Amino acid sequence: MKLLQRLGAIASLLFVSFGLFSFISLGLLGTGLSVCILGLISGPCLAFGLYVFQLRARIAALEQRSQESK
Repeated sequence: MKLLQRLGAIASLLFVSFGLFSFISLGLLGTGLSVCILGLISGPCLAFGLYVFQLRARIAALEQRSQESK
């Protein structure tokens, strides 16, 4: 799970940095703007998705512990 978190963090940082680089390098509005927006939005969305996935696993583990203790 830690490896998945680290890979997700690296991927989200790469998406955000690519989006910021594309945003800075754009001089005019064009087709590159869609790539920029995709990079800026996909990074945080990927990080949030991984957070929800991890939170779901933690809740499932807590539910299993509570059922075992009964």
